[in-house]
Amino acid sequence: MKKLIFLFNCMLCLSMVLQAQITAPRTYTISKQIDTTKNQSLQIKSINTKKDITEKLPDLRFVALTVTATAYLDNGVTKHKLNLSYTVKNDGNAAVLSDDVTINGFVTTDEGLSKDLSFTNYFMPAGGNVLSDALGRGETLAPGATKQFSFSPGNFQFQTDPKPVYLITINPFGGVKESNTTNNRASMTILFN
Repeated sequence: MKKLIFLFNCMLCLSMVLQAQITAPRTYTISKQIDTTKNQSLQIKSINTKKDITEKLPDLRFVALTVTATAYLDNGVTKHKLNLSYTVKNDGNAAVLSDDVTINGFVTTDEGLSKDLSFTNYFMPAGGNVLSDALGRGETLAPGATKQFSFSPGNFQFQTDPKPVYLITINPFGGVKESNTTNNRASMTILFN
């Protein structure tokens, strides 16, 4: 019985080798004598066309930021109303739907700017919205285009020493795929009125 199984395995292997030889592509060598007494020229015909293989993506960044704080008294406690104005530019090569772009702001200090946003002790949430406004729903930000936006994220009580800094981020959660996310933050020392 063992001999029969061994013989069967040998026949199976031999049939696979023969099958591979029959279906293998054949290569042919053609030899041609070159006349070395004449100038030789090489003719190249391009059969491939150049294709743009880079993915078209937006690249959002802040090109302007103004943050002011107006002091007022609330039951004897000094508070500040923040007012923001910023401009976002799409430096990418694809449009983006403004409704999909989120903006988040934080109040921090110079020390906080060197920290990751997960260090909550350094960052006080201070406003957030989407790039589109109520009237601009469904608008796109085309490549090279800018959009200005102003809003008041609210009233805050914070100390003026050390000087507070407003940190604003665009697309902080990666909801929009971008070609460059290293330029998605801007910050400035808050100006007091």
